[in-house]
This record gives sequence, C-alpha cells and structure tokens, in this order.
Amino acid sequence: MPYELNPKDPYYIDFPGRVSRIQKEMAKENINVYLGSRLRTLSWVSDAFCPWRSYVVIPADGLPTVFTFVIDAARIADESWLDEDHVLGYAPMGGMDQITIISDFIKDLMKGKKGRIGYESGMSNYLPEGNLTHYEYECFRDALSDSELVNAHNIVDQLSIIKDQGTINRFRKAAQGCQGSPLRWRMERHDRDRDRRYRCISHAASRERMGMVVHRRKRDRQRLPHRLGRMRLYSSHNPDTEKGRSSYGGYPCHVQACAALVLKSYKAGASPLSIAEEAMAFSEDMGFAEYMLPGFEHGIGMMGDEWRIGMNEGPLPYWTNPDHIYQENEVLICAMQYSCPQEAIGFRYENPIVIGRSKCEPLSKFGLRIEVIE
Repeated sequence: MPYELNPKDPYYIDFPGRVSRIQKEMAKENINVYLGSRLRTLSWVSDAFCPWRSYVVIPADGLPTVFTFVIDAARIADESWLDEDHVLGYAPMGGMDQITIISDFIKDLMKGKKGRIGYESGMSNYLPEGNLTHYEYECFRDALSDSELVNAHNIVDQLSIIKDQGTINRFRKAAQGCQGSPLRWRMERHDRDRDRRYRCISHAASRERMGMVVHRRKRDRQRLPHRLGRMRLYSSHNPDTEKGRSSYGGYPCHVQACAALVLKSYKAGASPLSIAEEAMAFSEDMGFAEYMLPGFEHGIGMMGDEWRIGMNEGPLPYWTNPDHIYQENEVLICAMQYSCPQEAIGFRYENPIVIGRSKCEPLSKFGLRIEVIE
C-alpha cells in the first residue's frame, strides 16, 4: 500500500501537485504523453529511488506509472506514494520487455490517435543521468510511429529548480547526520607509496563522511536525499606540519576562503560567475590561486539534480550556466577544492546550502575547521 500524504507533516511533498504542474506544461507544449527516463525525473515524480533502468509515463490526465526491472518493482511500489497498479515491472519475456510493454501502454493512452510524446535526452558527465539512449529512442520511434517524439526534459528541469518546504526540511534532517560529532582527519606522512596512500585515505574519508543515509520511518515512509554535504580532507603531507600550515596559502587560507567568503557570497541575485570571480580574486591576493579549483558548487545528488545548477540555457549545452541568477529556495552543494602538489596536501569542503534572499543557509552546522592528529 502507498504511504499516506499528510500535509501537516514537515516532510510533506505534494507529489500529485507536481504531476499536475507537469501536465499543465505538457498541455502548453501540446504533448500528449511524457516518457521520463532520468533518475532526477523518476525520484521527483515517484518519491522513490530507482537504481535499475526505469521509466515513468505521465499521461495528459491522471496518475503517472513507473516501469522498472521486475525484481525491484515491489520495493518501489512500497516506498512510493503511487499504488501498485502504477508501479509495473518489465522482464526479458515475450511482450514484457521494456520497449514493448511501455509502447503498448502509451498506445492505450493515445487511444489510436496521433500525437506528441515527450522524452528526455541530452548530455551529462554524471553516469546514471538516465537520458534515453539512441537505441531506446530508435525502438520507441519505430514502435510509436504514428506519433512524434519531442525532447521535453526542460519541463521537469524548470519545475524542479525551486525546492518546496518539504524537500528543504528533508535536507535539513539529513544534514544532521554530518554534524553529530567532530570531524578529525588523520594527517598521514607521505612516503614512496604516497600516491597509493592518497587514494586509500581519500576513499576512506569519502566513505566515512559521505552520509549516504536514507531516513525512512516505517509508518509514513519518510525518505531523505541520498547525498549529503560532508567535509573531507585528503592528505598525505610533508612531515613538517608547520610548513603545511603556512606555505602556498595552506589550509588556514582555504578555511578562510570557505567560511569568510564563498558561503557569505551565496544569495539570491548572485551567479556562479560572480562567486567564482570573488573567490579567485581572494585567492590571488592570498597567493594560492593556482591551487584552487575554480568551481564552487554542484547539484544536490541522486535524488535531485546531480551536477548541473539551474537550466541549461548557457553557452555550453547541458552544463551550468555561469550567469545563472540564483533564486530563493534553490538548493545546491557548496563545494571547494584546494590542492598543493608541492606538499602533497589537499582539502575538499562540501555542504548543502539553501539560497536565501540575502544569504545562504548551510545545512550541516558543523564548524568549518580542520583538526590535525599527529
């Protein structure tokens, strides 16, 4: 049975309302059926994480239907607000493969009429984005030859930029998992196996603080985003710790750049370019610009918008528009990286933030500092 949507719950999200908004945009673009295949679309519509190849079919009216690999259909039906009649499985059997079962389903919705079918295609550096593959496109085009296929991913992209209060509250709750105890990273001395050691430390740090937590209460099925902000220090640095603290800017400057500048720069009206220019000017003044990665954000994760910020209306299609103007209640990951090869030392800071009118809200409240364990 699907869980009950309770508007009084702080983690409530109006999923039927989301579907209705999609359908209104479909009507504006004369789209009869929307075939979603991206992970962000599936989670935004169903409130379930779909790790297998999955699709969601949204009709002009009524509830959407999720199609996933048969072995995972029961779990998704259990976790989604959709009932089991709207979460169906496909399988490698005659007439049950994903192309056939979805094509037949769409034909039934079209009732023998010609029309326009929206699908999702594009480009991403994020492996499981879920854009329709060329093979899938050809198969659906041939199976639905009476209809026109049009790329319509911008519908979901535009509607999902501004986060509702339930989504923000879920991120706040999830971020508490990253602030319960002090973060202390062991500063390892480098040796001839430095590269191997670096990889091991970075992997262990990311595993420890990744915060891959899904908050699920059995009764009301509350779930929180998978990817949380975290603070990671990757280091196998020079035995002279004082040198590591002062040369090339060192981590005090990195902390200052994070706390005193970048986090204070995020607000409605700012843009990725304006924040980058401020941060890099500060790094130039402090003498460590060459060690800073000139990028300070990415999307909010597997249950949201991995990598890209805003709409893809910039100079490079499907990448963050550097002139994107932030609006209130956008959520993204503030991410800063400093690397000094001369001392084999590096830092990375990540924290989910909510954009406000005059400032941002870092969702993990752990103090921004680095503690050294000799």
